Amino acid sequence: MKKYSRQREAILTMLSMRKDHPTADMLFQDLKKQYPHMSLGTIYRNLSACAAQGDILRLQGAEGLDHFDAATKEHYHIQCRSCDRIEDIPSLIGISLDTYAQSQCSYRIQGHSLMFYGICQECQLKNSNNS
Repeated sequence: MKKYSRQREAILTMLSMRKDHPTADMLFQDLKKQYPHMSLGTIYRNLSACAAQGDILRLQGAEGLDHFDAATKEHYHIQCRSCDRIEDIPSLIGISLDTYAQSQCSYRIQGHSLMFYGICQECQLKNSNNS
């Protein structure tokens, strides 16, 4: 069992409650209400450490912003090219892509990343109302 600091535990709890794949700044905005002395740097450091340990996922968003996901089981993501929102897509096939890739090559597969891109329904509605 891993032991975390109170601050790291608060960050991970907040991340696990969110399904919108927040950035560190988005988490900071939520956490500063409850933890006014927690800095944005503390949040960045803890998220980076947790991502490096495989406890959370780091997703590259548009404009270089990192988004974070508490769900580490195999699933995929779709990102809106208009508002940068990232959402989950359930695993697409019955067999794990890692297992499939392992069967097709001599590499020892350690993981993969798959991101779909499009325009979310909210942005589609906004764009159609502006036309």
